[in-house]
Amino acid sequence: MDREQRGTGATITMTTTTVLVSTTTVTHTQVAAPVPQYGVTPPLSTAEPTALDRRLSESLQRVLRAQGLYESAAEAAHREEVLGRLCVICKEWSRKVSLYHGLPEEQAAAAGAKIFTFGSYRLGVHGAGADIDTLCVGPRHVQRTDFFSSLFGMLCEEPDITDLRAVPDAWVPVIKMRFAGIEMDLLYANLALPTIPDDLDISNDTILADLDDEKSVMSLNGSRVTDSILSLVPDSEVFRLSLRCIKLWAKRRGIYANVVGFLGGVSWAILVARICQLYPRAVASTIVWKFFRVYTQWKWPMPVILNPIEPEGTIGHRVWNPKQYHGDKYHLMPIITPAYPAMNSTYNVCKSTLALLQEEFARACKVCDRVQLYQVQWQALFEPTDFFHRYRVYVQVEVISSAKEERQKWEGYVESRLRSLLLSLESTPRVKCAQPLLQGYRGATELTSLYFIGLRFDPPPVSGSEGANTKSVDLTPAVSEFANEVRLWPLRDIGMEVNVTYLRRNQLPPVVFEGDPQQPVVPSPATSPQLAATTPPPSATSPPIRKRSSGVFQQQPFAEDDPSPKLKRRRVSTETSPSPTASPVVSPALGSPLASSASLTNEHNDLSATV
Repeated sequence: MDREQRGTGATITMTTTTVLVSTTTVTHTQVAAPVPQYGVTPPLSTAEPTALDRRLSESLQRVLRAQGLYESAAEAAHREEVLGRLCVICKEWSRKVSLYHGLPEEQAAAAGAKIFTFGSYRLGVHGAGADIDTLCVGPRHVQRTDFFSSLFGMLCEEPDITDLRAVPDAWVPVIKMRFAGIEMDLLYANLALPTIPDDLDISNDTILADLDDEKSVMSLNGSRVTDSILSLVPDSEVFRLSLRCIKLWAKRRGIYANVVGFLGGVSWAILVARICQLYPRAVASTIVWKFFRVYTQWKWPMPVILNPIEPEGTIGHRVWNPKQYHGDKYHLMPIITPAYPAMNSTYNVCKSTLALLQEEFARACKVCDRVQLYQVQWQALFEPTDFFHRYRVYVQVEVISSAKEERQKWEGYVESRLRSLLLSLESTPRVKCAQPLLQGYRGATELTSLYFIGLRFDPPPVSGSEGANTKSVDLTPAVSEFANEVRLWPLRDIGMEVNVTYLRRNQLPPVVFEGDPQQPVVPSPATSPQLAATTPPPSATSPPIRKRSSGVFQQQPFAEDDPSPKLKRRRVSTETSPSPTASPVVSPALGSPLASSASLTNEHNDLSATV
């Protein structure tokens, strides 16, 4: 009995001690358990997601699926098949080039080539019908000239490949094509290796050693950056769902366009990855919410980086460093790629696009706050941009192609130069902001496309201050510089023209309002015969238009509190336009003289906006 009692007592005592130790252990785990640090700073929060967070994430995924952002299993298998066929073609091409250079058959067969993917496909955030960014890596004796000659010729012979075109002079040289219905961009890099094994790993920095070809370094950078991003996030599935959401939001709001100074795919991916690092245990709904809260308050130009920037070191490739390189100091919104050599993926961002990005971050932050409170649904985040209702004045860029075969090439070049027009416009006195919309609209013919830039103006100078006597905002220098730049493109042919006009909101072509519930109502010809035939009518908030005897449209003055200039409709063209009162505008033409048009042409050759 005593032994049993002592035993019982010992058991009770031990049980009590065990409970105390267990409780202490649990408390210690909640407070001091180590959390992996994925970025350059500790996380802001390691809180576990709540049931509400999980429900919001599930509803977000349902919305994204309803938007068609996920491909079917059959399409995914088709993509894999096409990539396999492309790899076979590239290996055979490498063998043929090796034989041409005199290598024995055995060595030529072992030379090899390998296909890597990058961009949205590699990140796993591509949707149905999306293109695939690919990279072909070849041995040192297979040159870029071979890529654009013999490989291009082999691709031409493939019956399933259409829309094939080479762009060897691009910043990153590329072959574009449609392979079995899938759009593909194919880059090339030749390494300082005699052969390319099937298990080649290009994530190691030593792969860049002895690589003097900067084009190859740039080509490799896409795949290396994509793989680095995936390795630096705590949860790849949370990252992917969050990135799908942010990409859709950016496209709907008209700010997904690196070429005109907004952000491209890799920049958005880095921004999302950084939030995932700061909230490593959060689900996608929280990541999206925190994304907008953090970047609304971000102190640009403080850079966003995912890992420590590796110095140039012995490999010697240029690395983003504002302390060493003068130009890097002036980047407004640096978002740095995580793979060596580190680069700023947003060097195109300018004053206007940064301001607009900040506006969109703030708007989205308010929407997400309301989503968290169940006041609105996720669909509110993806409302289309109000670009054509946001401004009173727009610059219209009309791109005219000479033939269907040349249209894509000519429009692509003009799109790449729109940023230079943007920079010139925003440096014009009294122009506060210039927002581009990188979406082409159908013009008067199938060979005509229209692009638009919205303008916001500073208020007129106060009486007695410097510039108070200024009567106009002169856009002529900005537009003339742009027109001359595109005119001098070496591949420009007869019939390739660009006409630049600026319009009031109520003069925009109807095509931009198709499907818009706020589309202005156009009066019938019976009630406004002159306006109906030439230009959209004035809206309720816009001043009326009167037609002068010369056939030029002159805006009536704005109200005194409206800072927008009082405009006359002007046009600057790459063509020569005969004028009854002045010399021809801007630059000589390759084609025929400019046909006069009452709605676009007038007797003046400047783009002055009367104040």
